[in-house]
Amino acid sequence: MPYDPKYHHRRSIRLKGYDYSQAGLYFITICCQEKVCRFGRIENGEMILNDYGEIVGVYKSLVSKRCLEIYKSKNEMMGRFWQRNYYEHIIRNEKSYHRIVEYIIKNPKNWTMDTLFSQ
Repeated sequence: MPYDPKYHHRRSIRLKGYDYSQAGLYFITICCQEKVCRFGRIENGEMILNDYGEIVGVYKSLVSKRCLEIYKSKNEMMGRFWQRNYYEHIIRNEKSYHRIVEYIIKNPKNWTMDTLFSQ
């Protein structure tokens, strides 16, 4: 399909007026396509990584490549792996930083209360 600005327009998630070239800290959430839980499971409030969850580096591209290798070795189709776009939060001060760190640490324990949780 040729490019059509009415159809292909992506709303920018960037903070208007913020200089992203300056040094700073960012909390970024990236999701798998359709928010599928691909990297492991939560057991007793802790994240248990599977083969996909054990992969690190240039995150999205390396994860996609290695996961594709695993899918192919199992003669399975991977399909689209990542959800389009991402969510970001600019960490502007120490209080914000500590709130994000606490969220990351407590996230596995709070998984059963998450709107994406299903048994």
